[in-house]
Amino acid sequence: MMAAHFDLIIENGRVVDGTGNPWYRAQVGITGDRITAIGDLRDAAAERRIDAHDHIVAPGFIDPLHNGEVGVLSSPDPHFAVHQGVTTVIVGNCGVSAAPIAPAQREAFRHHSFFKTGSHNVPWTWSTLAEYFDHVSGATSVNVASMIGFDNLWVSVKGYTPGPAIPQELDQMKTMAAQAMDDGAVGLSHGAGAASLWSTHAEVVEVAQVIGTKGGVYCAHGRGIEGDDLLSPYRESIAVGVEANVPVHFLHFRTGDLRQLGKAREMMSVVDEARVAGQDVTVASYPYTPGGGGLRVPAWAEEGGPEAILARLRDPEIRTKIVADWDRLWNWESRIASTTTAKNRWCEGKTLKEIGAVTGKSVGEVICWLIEEENLGVEATHYLGDEDDVRLIMTHPAHMACSDAQYSGDFLHPRAYGSYPRYLGHYVRELGILRLEDCVRRMTAFPAQRMGLDDRGLIKVGMAADVVVFDADTIIDRATYESPRHYPPGIDAVLVNGTVVVEAGAYSGLTPGRPVRRRRLELTR
Repeated sequence: MMAAHFDLIIENGRVVDGTGNPWYRAQVGITGDRITAIGDLRDAAAERRIDAHDHIVAPGFIDPLHNGEVGVLSSPDPHFAVHQGVTTVIVGNCGVSAAPIAPAQREAFRHHSFFKTGSHNVPWTWSTLAEYFDHVSGATSVNVASMIGFDNLWVSVKGYTPGPAIPQELDQMKTMAAQAMDDGAVGLSHGAGAASLWSTHAEVVEVAQVIGTKGGVYCAHGRGIEGDDLLSPYRESIAVGVEANVPVHFLHFRTGDLRQLGKAREMMSVVDEARVAGQDVTVASYPYTPGGGGLRVPAWAEEGGPEAILARLRDPEIRTKIVADWDRLWNWESRIASTTTAKNRWCEGKTLKEIGAVTGKSVGEVICWLIEEENLGVEATHYLGDEDDVRLIMTHPAHMACSDAQYSGDFLHPRAYGSYPRYLGHYVRELGILRLEDCVRRMTAFPAQRMGLDDRGLIKVGMAADVVVFDADTIIDRATYESPRHYPPGIDAVLVNGTVVVEAGAYSGLTPGRPVRRRRLELTR
C-alpha cells in the first residue's frame, strides 16, 4: 500500500478542533486547500512540515462582525485580521454592505457608507454580490463572506427617502434580497443605517421572510426605539424572527447606552426567554468596553443622502437643530480615530470635548464641523461600557466572539488588532472566565454554524484548511487606544485555504483569500 503524501503536515501540536471538546495530540495533514488526514502521520511524506512545538492547532477564527467591505481590498494594512488568527471575515453588517446596490445609487451609497468603511477612493464598479465577490477573489489574505445590508435594498429602490414602501417597492427589495442570497449571502443585516431606522417593523418582516426561506439569518444591530423600555430593540428584533420564521443574531450585543450600563443580565434574559419559547437567537460581542464607529448626523437629517446631509450642515437653521440634538443626546465620551484632511489631523487621538475646548465649540458643534470638514468620513472610539456586562455576555451559551473591526485611522479601536488574542490571553489564561476549548468554539465552529459556512470552523477531514497555530501561554493583545496598530505575540502560523499566510509572526505576502458563500438551502414554509 502506497504511503500517504501531503502538501503540508502540522506536527507536534495539541489539536483544539472547534467542537469544544478537550485538546488531543495529532498531526494534521493538508492536501491542496483541504484537511485530508488527522492522526499519526509521522511516517507520511510531505512537501513541508510545520512544527507546532506543543502549541495549539485550531481552526482559523471566523469573525462574524468585520467592517472590511472595502478595507480588505484597499487598506494600507489589510492583514491585521490574519495576524490575530482570523481566516474568514463576514462583512456587510449593521444594515450596510458593499452589495447589492443599484448602479444609479452606487456613488451616493459608497459616499454615505464612509461612516462605516472610512473615507476611501476605491470605485464601486460592482452592483451584485456576485460581482463584488469577483473583486474579492484572490485579492486579500482572508476569506470574505457577506450579509445583505437592508439599507442597500431600500436605497436601491427608494433612494434616501423615508416613508412607507409601497407593495411594488417591497417586491423589488425582496427580489434583490433573493438574488443576493442565491449569490451566497449569509443573511440580512439591519439596524444602524438610515433606512434601517426609517423602515417599519412590517417592512422588515417582509424582507426577512425571503431570507428565512433561503436558509439565512436575520442579523440585528438593535435599532433605537423611542421610550424608556431599554429592552424594546431586542424584543422587536426577536419579533422579526418569529414573524418571518428566520433565526436572529445580534451583531454586537453590548451595553451601549448610559441607561443600559449594568443591565446585561436583563438584556440576556430577553434572549433566554426567546430561546425557551423555541426561537433561535444568538449574540456576538468584542472583548472591550468602549465601542466605535463613524460620526453621523441624526437619522432624520440623512434623508436625501450625502449631498443633502452636507447641504443641511451648511444651512444655519438646520445645523442649529442638529447641534441641539447631539448636545442633548451625545452623553458619552468619544475620541477621534481618523480624519481625511491634513488640516484636521490634529484632532486624531483627541476627545470631542478636548477639540471643543480648543475650538470653543460644543460637542454637537464639533460633530457637525468634523462631518462637514471630512466629507462624512470621520471615525471615532466611544468610551461607554461596563466590564461586568462584557464578562456576563461573553459567558452566555448563545454568545460567539467578534471584533467589529474598522480600518481607518492611526487611533482606530484596538479591537481591530487585538480582539481574538485578548479573548484567549486575557479572558481565558489570565482571568479564567472561559475555558480554552470553549473559547475556540465560540471563535470557529459556532459562527460557522450560525452563518451557514459548512466547510469552515473545524479541524476535521474534508474541511477547508483554515488553521491557526498559537501559543496559549503567550498569546495576548498588544493594541492599545493610544497605539492600536500592534500585532499580537503568540501566533505561530496561520493557513488560509492551505496556504501559509503568517509564519513566525510575519505575513507571507500571499493572498489566497476567496469568497465564502452560505450553504444553499431552500426551506419550505
